[in-house]
Amino acid sequence: FAPVLTIKDEAGQLFYDIVLAICAAVALSLLVSITVIPTAASIFLRKQGSHGPIGAAFTGLFGIARLFSWFGNKWAAVIYALTFRSISSAWLRIMIIFGIIAASVGLSIKLMPPASYLPNGNKNFTFCRMSTPAGYSFMQNYYVGHRIEEELKPFWSAKTTEEASMHGPVVDKRTGKKYTKIPALKEFFFVVARGSVFMIGISADPDNVDPVAAVFGKAFDVTPASKGITAQASIFGRGAGSSNAVMIEVSGNDLLRLKAACAYLEKRLQEVFSKFSVRTLPQNFNEAGPELQVQIKQEVAKRLKISVNDLAVSARSMIDGSFVGDFDFEGDNIDLILIRDPAMELTPDEVPELPIAVRENNGAISVVPLGQIADFVSTEASQEIRRVEQERAIALTVTPPKDVALEEAQATIMDVVDQARKEGKMGNDIFVSLSGNADRLSQVRASLMGKWTGWNWASLGSVALSRFFLALVITYLLMAALFENFLHPFVIMFTVPMATVGGFIGLALVRLEDPTQQLDVLTMLGFVILVGVVVNNAILIVHQALNFMRGSHIQGEEKIEPMAPREAIRESVRTRIRPIFMTTCTSIFGMLPLVVAPGSGSELYRGLGSVVVGGLAFATVFTLVVIPLLFSLVLDILSLFGRNSNSRTTVEQQAAEVE
Repeated sequence: FAPVLTIKDEAGQLFYDIVLAICAAVALSLLVSITVIPTAASIFLRKQGSHGPIGAAFTGLFGIARLFSWFGNKWAAVIYALTFRSISSAWLRIMIIFGIIAASVGLSIKLMPPASYLPNGNKNFTFCRMSTPAGYSFMQNYYVGHRIEEELKPFWSAKTTEEASMHGPVVDKRTGKKYTKIPALKEFFFVVARGSVFMIGISADPDNVDPVAAVFGKAFDVTPASKGITAQASIFGRGAGSSNAVMIEVSGNDLLRLKAACAYLEKRLQEVFSKFSVRTLPQNFNEAGPELQVQIKQEVAKRLKISVNDLAVSARSMIDGSFVGDFDFEGDNIDLILIRDPAMELTPDEVPELPIAVRENNGAISVVPLGQIADFVSTEASQEIRRVEQERAIALTVTPPKDVALEEAQATIMDVVDQARKEGKMGNDIFVSLSGNADRLSQVRASLMGKWTGWNWASLGSVALSRFFLALVITYLLMAALFENFLHPFVIMFTVPMATVGGFIGLALVRLEDPTQQLDVLTMLGFVILVGVVVNNAILIVHQALNFMRGSHIQGEEKIEPMAPREAIRESVRTRIRPIFMTTCTSIFGMLPLVVAPGSGSELYRGLGSVVVGGLAFATVFTLVVIPLLFSLVLDILSLFGRNSNSRTTVEQQAAEVE
């Protein structure tokens, strides 16, 4: 898990907490297994006399133990038959191994769903922001807020879900889904501001929050010219946004072309997703307000020796104040603002009559009207200005439906942008970039899996430094140190592809029941966990086979003589198949509640649980096929070069060395 802890962002902090808890639990279990378990076994596992019928039934687990013993013997016999030393047997083993590994890799690529950043969770907090027409005054927005309050009164005054449902059904305008079971609003309030109305609601039923967004959708019917967005807040999202929201930064120098491009992009995105899934910043970017521009008469200004800066300071001072300096007062820095007398009223029509002091050639000071030095042009201007890297910019935030992954939404958005450029609606002087969670997903995915752009050194270096690849390397080197051999761990690592396809199969089964489950970064962590878990079964088979080959395995009071590789692999499979199924079943059934049990927080770890459960189940079954056959192939190849896995030429030499 060490490589995962180096990711530095929200996902990295989440990884850190989860990995730290897992490592602490594993370390404590290791301590208990070498101290408490042997002590308890010496007390409770004493040699007992003969059991009665009931005791025998419990001891044999009602026939399950005998079934496992029969299955283990039969499967060991099959492995023994397949590992016969001959060219045809070798080709058969190669085809079986290659077929399973190739199918695992191919299915993994086919079943891999689009990725998302972080799960939304089921936070009981629904946010709605409605933008009213630009010409509305504060009092008009205040009246809109009261109409919204009356429209939603049946839901916030209801005490129970049954009482609130009587005023339904309601339809979510983003997805078109109809809700008949509507929760009462435990808390509801709205805030009126110039140009917008904010609403926040909390459901009285924490397990039924989705209909609240549909309830807020009724507010848009109060003011037909309004627009806005309604969303359930994410546990990991910033503010009231979803963790899978995509922010699109559109920037350019020409404001008119920028507005036209963003208006077209907003319209197309609303058609693809929904009208209430697209939010703009500024929200009123396409709604202009009146503006009076001052255009200086250059010839007059030069004749009067008035600079543009001096004229601007004079005009600002008479209208809304101008900063002219600062001074230190007892350690505090105080700004000096030059402003006209507040008692002097000023209307837009009186601005050309503002007095401007000028110095004549003889040094005398005279006053001329501002209208003689500048022209005034009535135009329309943006009510709010946003800049990114000194360029005019407009941001569009798209909140895709819960069953649409962030990566899929990102690809759809870029298709819309490409189509807009092909149609000439967005020129080359308009720049588009994706930021927010889309950018974080790219960073986390590159950190976990690497960034592949083709067969080049940059891609190879990115994959080689990815956390998943480092986890594979660390696991391999650790086993190489424990086995004191570089070849045996290589055989064991072939369980990882089988675990990977099992993880994707488990995730696909969960997505069939719950389409909102995505391949988020928590689910990706499940594949890192599998690297260190699925190798355990292969370690049991390889290590036990090596013990049989060395003659270091003790049965009862007698030491077993060294076995030939073929017999050793058969005995290893026969004796280890039961412990393998025992450890796998305990792990699977211990993780299964994360997948099937509902409740608060279950949506966060369901993906991780499905990957681990599916990976363990699938890898366990095929480990009993691939690992014995691959290990036998390796031993046969080594024997062709005059040595076995212990660098000895024959089993007889091993026996002689032991004697």
